[in-house]
Amino acid sequence: MLGSTMQLRPLIIHFLLAALTVAAVLPTLGHGVLLWDEGELAWYAQAILDGRAPASDYVLNSFGPGRYLAVAGVWAVAGPSLHAIDLLLLLLRVLISAAAWQLASRLVGPRWAILPVACLLLAPGPLPGSFFVLGTLLLALLLLRALEAPSDRSSLAFGITLAVVALFRFDLALVGVAAWLISAGRHPRAQQLAGLGPFLLCLLFTAIGLSTQGPGALSAGLAQIVEHGTTFRPFSAPGLP
Repeated sequence: MLGSTMQLRPLIIHFLLAALTVAAVLPTLGHGVLLWDEGELAWYAQAILDGRAPASDYVLNSFGPGRYLAVAGVWAVAGPSLHAIDLLLLLLRVLISAAAWQLASRLVGPRWAILPVACLLLAPGPLPGSFFVLGTLLLALLLLRALEAPSDRSSLAFGITLAVVALFRFDLALVGVAAWLISAGRHPRAQQLAGLGPFLLCLLFTAIGLSTQGPGALSAGLAQIVEHGTTFRPFSAPGLP
C-alpha cells in the first residue's frame, strides 16, 4: 500500500502543477499578437504549409525549424488559427513547470522545488520564449543525471535531448554541446559519443534536407543561419513580410 502511494505521489504533484500552470497562464492568452513572436511562428508555419522552399523563398534563422514545424503540424490538423499557437504555448508552459520541479527537486529537494515553479508562473516572460526555457531546463536536467550516474543510457538520453533541442533552438544546443564537452571529458569514449552522436546526426539530416531544396540551398541556408546567429538582426533577404 505504501509503495503504491509513493508511486502515485509524483503523478499527483505533476497533475497539480499542470492545473496550477493552466490556471495561471490561460487568462493571459488571446490578448493580441507580438509580430516577432507569434507573428513569426504563424508566418513561417504558413510558408511551410504553402510548400515554399527554405533558404530561397524565406530566410532561415539560428532558432531551428522545430517550432515552425510544430505549429505547421497543429495547423495541418486543426486549421490555421492563433488560438492553436496559444494552446501549443500553454502546453509548453505545463512541460516547463514539470521540468522545473524535477530539476529543483534534485538541486534543493522536493520541499522547496515549488519555489522555482512559482517564480516562473509569477514572471513567465513572453510565452513564445517557452521553447528556450524548456530546452534550457531539459538540458540541465539530463546533463545533471548523466554526470551523477554516468552510463551509456544516461549519456544517450542527454544526446537525444540535445538533438531535439537543436531542432527548436540551435543556438541553445551549441551551449549544450559546450557543456557536454567540458563536463563529460572523463567519461568513457562510448559515453562521450552517445552524448554527441544524435546531435551530429541531426546536423547531417538537416544538411541533407536543405541540399534537396535546390542548387545553392545548402550554402545559402548556412549563410543565413550564421548571419542571424552572429548578428541577431534583420536579414538583407526575404524574411517576414
